[in-house]
Amino acid sequence: MIMRNKILRNLGANTFSQIVNLAIQLLSVPLFLHFWPMAKYGEWLILSTIPTYIALSDIGFATVAANQMTMLGVNEQQAKANNIYQSAWIFVSIICLILFCVCIPVALNVDLTAALNIKHTSEPEAKMAVIALLCYATLNLQFNVFSAAFRAANRYAYSTYISGFARLFEWLATALFLFMGATIAELAIGMCATRLVATLYYYHRSRAAANWLRLGFSGASVKELRKLAAPAVAFMAFPVGLSLGIQGATLAIGIALGPAAVVMFSACRTFTRALVQLATTLNQSIWPEASRLFGLNDISSLKSMHQKASSAIFWMSCAIAISSALLGGYVIEIWTKGAIVADTPTLLLLILAAFINVNWQTSWVVLMATNRHSKISLYFVASSALTLAGIALITPRLGLSSAALVIAIAELPLLYLTIHQTLALLDDSWHNHIKHAFAIPFKLGKNA
Repeated sequence: MIMRNKILRNLGANTFSQIVNLAIQLLSVPLFLHFWPMAKYGEWLILSTIPTYIALSDIGFATVAANQMTMLGVNEQQAKANNIYQSAWIFVSIICLILFCVCIPVALNVDLTAALNIKHTSEPEAKMAVIALLCYATLNLQFNVFSAAFRAANRYAYSTYISGFARLFEWLATALFLFMGATIAELAIGMCATRLVATLYYYHRSRAAANWLRLGFSGASVKELRKLAAPAVAFMAFPVGLSLGIQGATLAIGIALGPAAVVMFSACRTFTRALVQLATTLNQSIWPEASRLFGLNDISSLKSMHQKASSAIFWMSCAIAISSALLGGYVIEIWTKGAIVADTPTLLLLILAAFINVNWQTSWVVLMATNRHSKISLYFVASSALTLAGIALITPRLGLSSAALVIAIAELPLLYLTIHQTLALLDDSWHNHIKHAFAIPFKLGKNA
């Protein structure tokens, strides 16, 4: 009952976070276009990609540190957890300093408007916006480190709610700045100021949640960073693989079949990725509990949670995949106001790919939460690279649906390898796992 309640709280927090993200995505485009012309908004989108790329620069240290701190925290090894916290914070802070030392001189000395093909924003304004967005991105890196404190204190749901409200607060501030007639630079500065307030508040609440964690230098060590280095670098393989699999596939299809095929493929894939996002909401909810149970060496409870979560994902994905197969074409046509008529074989194969993907994602979360993901990260990058190569070779000859077929086939070895590695970690068998995966999950867990 205790573990079930924790997972339900985490699920509620993740659902709220997903709703906030979806609302922001849906409302941002009409909001910006109401106050700015299309060209100005396009230039803002180009400049605002900076935080996305800088977000990758901590090389996964905040996430793997949070996992390790959670496993130490449940064993009352607070001093060791604090050493990891300080080491991760110093590492990320050094990254922030390097970014400032490198990116600010580049921004001041490079002709940004020419380099980025920006025609409606002045050079001084573009430079100011880039520097403000750089500050915004480094604040996000610090924000991620502070989230590790909540994980270590077993307050994941609380931190997720705060993070969701911070994004909502930031978006509402953005709407206010636009209403007041902000330029691109002024909006970037306003976003940076808003994120600073949110980060300071987040840090304040993290101190209250885990008052035994302190920022500083006394507990930091190169030794701790070396221990985290391998899983942190392995963690980075997943965004790299996703970039190859999504942006790379889009580029390959565009080269082979042209822009119209890209639009068709992107619409179908965006629709089928909704299944993946739903599964992610549930799987992210068990992540903190997986770290905690592994830290307690309670493999039996962790195995039970893995079985029940796998079962829940299996039945949920069956229902959504069947519904998507039956109604997907109509939904895409309504969604795009008739501009796109989905290619049925492509849509069905992408639904199949999403179905396979979500059914290995739960096992992947267990590996990630316990910092045992190094092997599967290599498999994932290799699979993404081979998928991209397959699409580039086959699509020009066999058409758009062949790209979807390659993506679906590439998910099969990942399904086997991820589950196999997780079962070995949990001392479970394929027979037992399949038996529980096909069982209808009436309960989410037992006392832990």
